[in-house]
Amino acid sequence: MKITGCGVNFLDKIFNGRKVKIVKQKSTEKQFQLLANQLARANTHFYFAKELHQNYQQLGWAKDFWDYTLTAHCSIALLDLARVYDTHKKGINFFTSLKSVDKSTLNQAKRIQLNDYITLCGPETPNSMVQSLREWRNNIIAHYNIDVAFDRESFDRNNPLEPEEISFSH
Repeated sequence: MKITGCGVNFLDKIFNGRKVKIVKQKSTEKQFQLLANQLARANTHFYFAKELHQNYQQLGWAKDFWDYTLTAHCSIALLDLARVYDTHKKGINFFTSLKSVDKSTLNQAKRIQLNDYITLCGPETPNSMVQSLREWRNNIIAHYNIDVAFDRESFDRNNPLEPEEISFSH
């Protein structure tokens, strides 16, 4: 489970170490710091889950405990990623944070790159992994949809979160 395509390192690529004027500067800088923290938490929980999964056979002596631990790490990683890739206008997420950047301080190439990232993080993203993550967020993580609950197998098949199961459209 690795969500990519929206550019976690976009700040370095776009701003290249330059100071950039941002609308509501302090507030936006704080947003990006909170997003970075959320991504770091998701990455840490994903790492723990991956390590547990890879060493599962050696941990078999306490199967129930390790099953719940593995599930907890995966759930928190998904929750953090769902928040980062959400698009709610009052949320701290990639979409609203990227939109708060003052484009007038960027050269044309950087503006184009920023617009590409906004599109990839936006509500109509062409990225199938982000689309799938949002389906999980909207139907399982934030709201447990009754139709999904009764046909979870179909939902899982139509909304994979593994990169090898998804065809990228960007």
